[in-house]
Amino acid sequence: MLSLDLGDAVVHVGEELARSWAVPLHELFERAARNVAEHTPVESSHTEPLPGARLVTLYGSRNTVSSHVLSLGRHLPADATRGALVVVPARHMLVFHVIRDAAMLDAVRALRLLAEMMYAREPGPISRSIYWYHAGKLELVRLKQVGGVAALAGPHALVTIATRLSRR
Repeated sequence: MLSLDLGDAVVHVGEELARSWAVPLHELFERAARNVAEHTPVESSHTEPLPGARLVTLYGSRNTVSSHVLSLGRHLPADATRGALVVVPARHMLVFHVIRDAAMLDAVRALRLLAEMMYAREPGPISRSIYWYHAGKLELVRLKQVGGVAALAGPHALVTIATRLSRR
């Protein structure tokens, strides 16, 4: 969804209006992501709700803070070669965990609970889902219940990474 931040209001741009600008939609989205990255300030905080499950929260007062998820790579360290798990529970925040080791499984549990809680509590709820950010794109993380505990079910490449990391 494209939006115009007018300072005192945010106006959503419909597809018809966007097409009237004679700029390809993919280019409009690229410009919008670049504008958010450059003009929407964020602060960060770090927590570790479970050993090794280090979470980084990006937050701010602007309604477009959550759009930083589109350029999350700018916020990741250079060694984040496996990407990050991320939740976007509300418009003023996003929370991510850089995938480095088997602690990613604990991070999934922590992110799931956090997303549920913040989605229900914060203004401007967006999503309860967990996403995998890698190679500049987002993929929905699928979970399944195994013995009453949430476990990764997909995407397949992420399950493979988790399996390899848990064997180390």
